[in-house]
Amino acid sequence: MRAHPANTPGSRRAAGISFVEVIAAVALLGLVVASMTGAFSSLFAAQIRQDHRLACAELAHRLIVSYLDDPESMPSEHESLAYGNAKYRWDMHLSRIDAEPGGELRIERRTDDLGLDRFRDIVVRVWLSDESGGSREFARGVPRAEIERVFDLFPMRNPDSLEPLVDTNEGMRRLIEIITGGGGGP
Repeated sequence: MRAHPANTPGSRRAAGISFVEVIAAVALLGLVVASMTGAFSSLFAAQIRQDHRLACAELAHRLIVSYLDDPESMPSEHESLAYGNAKYRWDMHLSRIDAEPGGELRIERRTDDLGLDRFRDIVVRVWLSDESGGSREFARGVPRAEIERVFDLFPMRNPDSLEPLVDTNEGMRRLIEIITGGGGGP
């Protein structure tokens, strides 16, 4: 019978794996775990950032609705708004809608009290506050949202928005100012 080369004297063949192979396998496993950890970490950070952006949009929408329901009840722009576990800053810009004859909108300006003079443009910007890792200002790189809406000063959005105006003397005064064009902000 012929001897197998592995069994010949001077030939050593290990039955298992060598120490170098174990070190290489552990190093490879470490690289895989590190890359997986990095991928999951960036996914979680992106999710948190997206949650902040969604919160900004939700707060901006709520601020617009609050303004449309009762402009006097708006919170101060100098204070942060708490939402969830974070705080957010905000600002609001209100302007008149003007359309000149032959302008881009191609709408002739009406002279009666129910013309374009009573329409306003509201822009609300909300961003993650510096108290929660954001910024003191609306800046790039910070989770933020900006919502713009054109609205009619006449409070007929829904029956609930008209009710506070007709229930009080101050409300009736504001309603008369809106109808006659004597008030309603910028």
